[in-house]
Amino acid sequence: MTYFASVDSLHSSRSDASGIDAAALNLLQTIATAISQSPDFDSALLRLLELLCTSTQWMFGEVWLPQTAQQLYHSGLYYATEARLAEFGQESCHRQFVSGEGLPGRIYATGQAEWLADTAHCSLETFHRRDLAQQYDLRAGLGVPVTLEGEVLMVLVFFTNEVQDCDRDHLRLVEAIAVQVGSILRLKQTEAKLTVYQQQLQRVINTLPGIVFKAEGLPDWRMLGLSDGCSYLTGYTQEDLVGENSPASYNDITHVDDRHRVVTTIEQALGQGQAYKVEYRIITRSGEEKWVWEKGQAVLNDVGEIVGLEGFITDITPLKQTEAALRESETRYRMLAESSLDLISQHDLTGVFHYVSPACRNLLGYTPEELIGRSPEQFFHPQDKPRVLQHYRQFLRLKAVPTLRFRIRHRSGDYRWFETISCMINQPSELSDRQVLAVSRDVTEQVEAEQALIEREKFLSLVLDSIPQHLFWKDHKGTYLGCNQAFAQSVGLQNSAEVVGKTDYDLPTYSVEDASHYRQQDRRVMQANWPQIDTLEFKEDPLNRWINCSKFPIHDACQQVIGVLGSLEDVSDRIAFQKSLNRREQYLTALVELQRQLLDLDSSWDNARFCAALQPLALATEANRVYLYERLPDAPHQLIQRAQWTSADTVSTYGHPSVAAFDLQGAIADWVVELSQKNCINQTLDQFPEPLQQILGQAPSTVKSILLLPLQVRGQFSGLIGFDNCEAARIWSQSEVNLLRVAAHAVAIATERFQAEISLRQAETKYRSIFENAVEGIFQTTPSGRYITVNPMLAKIYGYASPQELITSLTNIEQQLYVEPGRRETFVEQMLTQGSVIGYESAVYKKDGTVIWISESARATYDANGEVVGFEGTVEDITERKKSELELHRRDRLLQGVAQGSQHLLTNLDIKQSLPKILAILGQAAAADRANLYETHHDSVNGEPSMSLQYEWTQTGIRSGIDQPHWQNQSYAEHGLMRWYRAFQAGQPVRGRVSTFSEAEQQLLLQDDIVSIVMVPIFIDHDLWGYIGFDACRQIRDWTPSEESILVTIAASIGGALKRRHTEEQMRYQAFHDPLTGLPNRTAFNQQLPLAMATARRHKTLIAVMFLDLDRFKNINDTLGHAIGDALLVQATQRLIEGLRRNDMLARWGGDEFTLILRDLESTAEAASVAERLAENLKPPFLIDHHELYITGSIGIAVYPNDGDTVTTLLQHADAAMYAAKGDGRNTYRFYNALLNSAASQQLVLEKHLHQALQRREFRLHFQPQIDLAAGKICRIEALARWFSPELGEVPPQDFIPIAEEIGLIVPLGEWVLEQACCQLQLWHQQGFENLEIAVNLSARQLQQPSLVRKIEQVLSAFDLQPQCLELEITETAALSNLEASIVTLNQLQKLGTRIVMDDFGTGYSSLSYLKRLPFQGIKIDRSFVKDIPDDAQDVAMLKAVIALGQALNLGLVAEGVETTEQMNCLQALGCQQMQGYRFSRPLDSQAMTAFLTAHWSHYTVDSVNCLSPSPL
Repeated sequence: MTYFASVDSLHSSRSDASGIDAAALNLLQTIATAISQSPDFDSALLRLLELLCTSTQWMFGEVWLPQTAQQLYHSGLYYATEARLAEFGQESCHRQFVSGEGLPGRIYATGQAEWLADTAHCSLETFHRRDLAQQYDLRAGLGVPVTLEGEVLMVLVFFTNEVQDCDRDHLRLVEAIAVQVGSILRLKQTEAKLTVYQQQLQRVINTLPGIVFKAEGLPDWRMLGLSDGCSYLTGYTQEDLVGENSPASYNDITHVDDRHRVVTTIEQALGQGQAYKVEYRIITRSGEEKWVWEKGQAVLNDVGEIVGLEGFITDITPLKQTEAALRESETRYRMLAESSLDLISQHDLTGVFHYVSPACRNLLGYTPEELIGRSPEQFFHPQDKPRVLQHYRQFLRLKAVPTLRFRIRHRSGDYRWFETISCMINQPSELSDRQVLAVSRDVTEQVEAEQALIEREKFLSLVLDSIPQHLFWKDHKGTYLGCNQAFAQSVGLQNSAEVVGKTDYDLPTYSVEDASHYRQQDRRVMQANWPQIDTLEFKEDPLNRWINCSKFPIHDACQQVIGVLGSLEDVSDRIAFQKSLNRREQYLTALVELQRQLLDLDSSWDNARFCAALQPLALATEANRVYLYERLPDAPHQLIQRAQWTSADTVSTYGHPSVAAFDLQGAIADWVVELSQKNCINQTLDQFPEPLQQILGQAPSTVKSILLLPLQVRGQFSGLIGFDNCEAARIWSQSEVNLLRVAAHAVAIATERFQAEISLRQAETKYRSIFENAVEGIFQTTPSGRYITVNPMLAKIYGYASPQELITSLTNIEQQLYVEPGRRETFVEQMLTQGSVIGYESAVYKKDGTVIWISESARATYDANGEVVGFEGTVEDITERKKSELELHRRDRLLQGVAQGSQHLLTNLDIKQSLPKILAILGQAAAADRANLYETHHDSVNGEPSMSLQYEWTQTGIRSGIDQPHWQNQSYAEHGLMRWYRAFQAGQPVRGRVSTFSEAEQQLLLQDDIVSIVMVPIFIDHDLWGYIGFDACRQIRDWTPSEESILVTIAASIGGALKRRHTEEQMRYQAFHDPLTGLPNRTAFNQQLPLAMATARRHKTLIAVMFLDLDRFKNINDTLGHAIGDALLVQATQRLIEGLRRNDMLARWGGDEFTLILRDLESTAEAASVAERLAENLKPPFLIDHHELYITGSIGIAVYPNDGDTVTTLLQHADAAMYAAKGDGRNTYRFYNALLNSAASQQLVLEKHLHQALQRREFRLHFQPQIDLAAGKICRIEALARWFSPELGEVPPQDFIPIAEEIGLIVPLGEWVLEQACCQLQLWHQQGFENLEIAVNLSARQLQQPSLVRKIEQVLSAFDLQPQCLELEITETAALSNLEASIVTLNQLQKLGTRIVMDDFGTGYSSLSYLKRLPFQGIKIDRSFVKDIPDDAQDVAMLKAVIALGQALNLGLVAEGVETTEQMNCLQALGCQQMQGYRFSRPLDSQAMTAFLTAHWSHYTVDSVNCLSPSPL
């Protein structure tokens, strides 16, 4: 087993010097001195290990350091008395431990030392390095934490080669050493980090491109230190310029003209308490003059005196050179601008002038001073303003744009034209600092001249361009001098300007021949000096135009011919119009002849007959071929050539394989698409699709151009009529096309008439076929109801072998056919009234007597006189449709039932009451005979899957099955129903006729007369809960898939409701039970206890309330972990339950505490018996994870009604009794009695509840004012903590403050008080009490916290308060607990600005030397000196001395505990004016104190407040 000793009992004696002899004290002094003198942290640790090992006989020592909050690593430092043990240390260096694991990890987690008597007998879990230690014969071990203020800094571990039991004196010695060296080692560790930081800072300083310096103070500010940048900047090293023996100083290399200015600048800035900046020149070692920029600040001593400077110097020579160049450039350019005649201006990006040259006086009538600061936008012409602004925005985006012309208003009011060009003159980083330079020139005269010339040119152009003829004029050389727009466009140019300067040879549309011809005409006109008028010429070009040309000679002033004026007019349209009239007359004659011949079109027409009809069209169109293609019914995907007329000199292609037939999807597919859309094909050969170019362009067709016109018969494309030109590539004109469309339409009409005659003959044949083969019944009847004609399908519908059999057999339709009497009569009546009836549905008999459903559509037929001669119509068998409609009706009804059932589930929380109602709704909606709900479960005996009928609904007259044994707790396997179970598990329904089921299934179902069934599984999440089923018992029914799918939906809804119930039960259980032990929790206990008390009160019996706490459970939990602790709680719970009576209640109160209710007690002896049994059950060891654990319980008992008649009282008394049991040694029980309210037991109760009070927000702040009677005002408010416990009520501060100090809760409590007090003070300041101060007490533990000052700074900053608003009250005892540390902290607080006051003055040492050393600004006289005045002369004398002392030391005085007017008057007489106590106000909550401040803030008088009764405290 593991031998090690717990050292819990030693902690209380660590600081007890009586347990350590003089030799140990000397060793402690030696170690402290050696560590302090070590050069670094690692050396200090090695020296510590060496001294401890050599002085305490340990053979090996090592140090483990925290890497993170949860990780320890080997420091690499160890001491070994033997060389071989160094190998053990080296191998340990590679290990790490998690907090709580292994020897170092446990010590780091618990903060407690641990002794291993023999590592060889330790488990690996206890000592991870057991095997390694055995290799080096290391046996006994000791681990000790080095702590500082509760924080574990490191863990020291020692080993020796002998087995040693725990030596408590030795252990106490090592622990004491570890405690004492903690602060020294922390200091060494901090010094090491500081050294590293200083080295890093020095490297950064030396790499800066300048000089970091430190200088002494007045009178000459001599340099004490310069960084390495000094050499680069000045050429001097630090040694050259620093030191008393240096050859020169930095002041010496400062330019003599700048020295005085530099010193003056520094002194002025420092005199104002500010940093300084200065620029000056230095002379480098090489004699070069450099400009530098220096920034520095003062270095102050403790009393605020300037003792030196520190700062930075950098080279700004390039910047200075750039500035000088810029100033020179600015001067030069300003001179140019001043002398310029143009307007030169400079403005920012918003357009505001920053500079305007003097030329503005002459150009605009303004002086520069009148324009600077204004925007030119206000001078722009309104019409030009949008264009100028757009131009400016483009300039800002592109930075360079062309010049701009615009108008600016002169001072006289006239507008002048200016031409401006702009550029960006600089590019600073800030957009708002950029400037624009603009140069503007007055161009008003130039603009006005240009505009006059433009107006004259516009007028001339307007006149020429208005003449429809093409006008032009040339010089004698044939060069064009001008023309109008019409001529320019006729020769292919855009405007007349493009014609000027060209000759006829240069014009795009003139050939060389044309140009020569026109040139000769020009010469003849000029030579003859005579005009040539109305010469008609044909121009062979793509347009083949007729031109009327006239030319006239042009004379100069001397009547010499100098050129030619010409006029051209296109008269092609006039000539063409005349030709078209002639041709149109020929076309119309041909059309009349074609229509005349087409009137005789019949089936006898052959090619010759068609040719005779087409010939007039051919001659009119001058075509070489005219042909006709048709789409025939037997070849709908082809065009077949029907006829062709061919001119005498053209080869006929009629019947030629290449053109006899065309596939519609073949070569002519594109043409067919156009023709189908009623378009024509009017193309030359080069426009043909490529395949047709090969077919039609080559022999024998040799087509040059083609015109195809569609034939439309009844709106559908049925063929075409075509015209070929084999001589020229000619496009038919639109007028020709329109006339030929009329011809094509005439052919189409004749074809349509011919096809209609054919179709009529075919329809007669087809009708008979339709009648005989129709899929619907067709009939004709007499008015009396006898069939005249029927088709075979009607005979088949009615079940007859032939139509003849039906007519012979069914002689009275009304009596023999219709199931419902009167249906025939209604049918006939509707036909006579409406003329026809559509979809008349009736049930009728077939020949064999079966009933079917038919739908009849019929009409009445009449003779020439309007008399009804019969009825005719059709019959359709709709039996299947009727079945579907019935099924749909059932489905809708079932869906409504599902919707109602789902709504019921959602609106009713009690599912047990809802399910029978839902089954009734669903059963009626589904028209079932029985609806039931089965739950699937496992048999309680053999565990096999079984089912039980839980809910049922039946129709009237159907036997119930819920009480039948074969439906309760029946195994699926036993009844042969595993098929059902497997289907349900797979999520599949089971349905069908029972007759198709297995024999075992039939045997079960027929017991309840079930002939058809459908069953759908119900799941909760993925687990099968059961199934819902519907039975048909009266007649066989086939359940449809749609009904099945609807039932799946309701099954899912039921599953969801069952899951909701399960979840609610689980939540209800979790709300009232402990998740770890399963016991009722505190909430459940608090509900049950009042009920038990009420029952006991009615029956006049006793009940006992027990508080049971597991002794030292926390040690096990902290040492072995929460998993072991939880397992222990579970096992302990089982043992406690075994010790209870039947009606007793055990609950887990929290942590390791349990509460019990013992009901129906006859005497307290029964409660004692239960307590003894519980203690006995806890005695045997608990075996958990290879650990043998022992635990006991301390039990407190309070009996109702003897020990209390309320829940709170009983719990308090049982709790107090439990702590009394702990105080008596634990592992026992105690009954409550009045003697338990002793100080010891009360302290234990308070300690227990105090641990959770801060988390539960049970503390409140009350406030008491301090009054300055002399000033008549409230000077400050003291914040006082108050504890209001739900279990203990209000706990006085004198009871809980000492306990909080003892258990370490005073620090977080004090921080809470500080934060809440400052928060309330901020609110009061916001409410108008601006100069109000707050006083807060600081405890001894708070004063020793290193973070105290930082914490106070953070709180003041968080609530935006000045330090002067906060007064900190510290008792003399708290300050003296660690005098030197207290002095440092108090000085820091005083420097911060807070007011520090000694509280309870006179109750401690009251040493004047302490009062002198401690930086107090005031004292508070304790209430013990005030309570007996003015009657006690000794107290009066002491008060007089204290007040005189405070006044002599210039300390503020406040007397506390002033409760009577006599005490107040006495203190005033003695010279104390500031007081606090019940005479002025009790401690009040924040709301009441706010009201007090509101009433007395403006001015306080003694009479304004009634004297309050003395404090009971």
